[in-house]
Amino acid sequence: GGKKGGGGGGNEKKDEEEKDKKKEAIELVKRGLMMDMRSHVCWHVYGLLHRSSQNYAEAIKAYKQALRIDSENLQILRDMGLLQIQMRDLAGFRDTRLRILTLRPNSKVHWLTYALAVHVGGDPGAAAGVLDSYIGTLDGDGAEFRRNFESSELALYKNQIIAETDGGGTDSIKKALLHLDEIHDVIVDQTGFLMVRLSYQLQLGMFESAIQTISSLFQRGSTEDHSVHGAYMCALLKCDRDTCVEVGKMRGTGTLATLRPLSEEERAILLRAYGSGDNDDAVTNGNSDTNNNIFQEGLVKAFPKSSAIKRIYLTLLSPSSEEFKSAIDQHCQRQIFKGVPSLGWDLSSLYLMEQKQQTGQGTLQPRYVLAKDPIDIKSHPTYRLVVQLVDSYIASLVSNNTFPISGSGTNGEHPPSTLLWAWYLRSILHEQV
Repeated sequence: GGKKGGGGGGNEKKDEEEKDKKKEAIELVKRGLMMDMRSHVCWHVYGLLHRSSQNYAEAIKAYKQALRIDSENLQILRDMGLLQIQMRDLAGFRDTRLRILTLRPNSKVHWLTYALAVHVGGDPGAAAGVLDSYIGTLDGDGAEFRRNFESSELALYKNQIIAETDGGGTDSIKKALLHLDEIHDVIVDQTGFLMVRLSYQLQLGMFESAIQTISSLFQRGSTEDHSVHGAYMCALLKCDRDTCVEVGKMRGTGTLATLRPLSEEERAILLRAYGSGDNDDAVTNGNSDTNNNIFQEGLVKAFPKSSAIKRIYLTLLSPSSEEFKSAIDQHCQRQIFKGVPSLGWDLSSLYLMEQKQQTGQGTLQPRYVLAKDPIDIKSHPTYRLVVQLVDSYIASLVSNNTFPISGSGTNGEHPPSTLLWAWYLRSILHEQV
């Protein structure tokens, strides 16, 4: 107890010393200003003290006063620009970065920061012009024209700006897609390149090309990326642009199947694409190359080790069907056998409830929302099904160390840890309500 009290007293003493030092610093700066009101150093330090006290408005005033005395001081301009962007003074930040660029036009950092300032200020067209002006000052064999990480990211950033010009309309997206072909040779991040291209293709309704891009992404190992699967569903169902954009903004395990209810026809198309067997509708152009073979045999068969594909398959089945019960039974048994701690929270993302929500088009559309209220969760059919299955697992494991007889492929005796993870999942389910 004495040690704790001593530590607390020491901290209080240290805080008091810091306050005293800050007061002394302010007094010294004020004395300096009284001695010489035309000292840009004193005004700069005065601004820094205000900033350390989180008095940002006074700090900017002090910086501006210092710049009236020494208008070409780069350090003061940098400090003021940093504070302006922190305060979301975008117009001021743009002006400050332009002054810095005017003073030091040979620096790449100043060009790019000014382009960023123009971009965040709401003028992507002008930002693209700034980047063009910078590139125009370079030699034809400069590093920006060769394949490396910096030139790659700069090219992709310019492409993003092009797509945002004129409000991100169709013409801008077309220009951005053409620009992607021009910069292909300098891009290092090929996965990011393909993701951007996929987004543009979906927004322009180029669904066959989008499927080929998705195939390339799967070949590069993006089978666990749910955003790619969401795009694949949009391409298969030929969704409108607003829906494609909405799906593209989803995070985590979200896809089109968890965004809105699917019609029976849509569900059948997606099940053929993800399941095995006859999948004639997944690829519309009928080519027989390697990429298309991935889709023709179904993603479950093409990527049998992908946990994301198995997980997405659950969201495509009707929750009231026997096939869904069998699939979630197999999924739970596999994950319990492996000892996956996050299984309970993973299953909770299946507790979807349908609601009418206003979309970007201004109309009310059916959308899924996640059940969060304990009463809604307890009455949800998927929750009740999972509880029933887990209770049967526990009873069977306690009596004979096996799961109930099913086609899950996990039959036979299991170690005691399997019962432990079954109990753990049951406790998580209990905690959810």
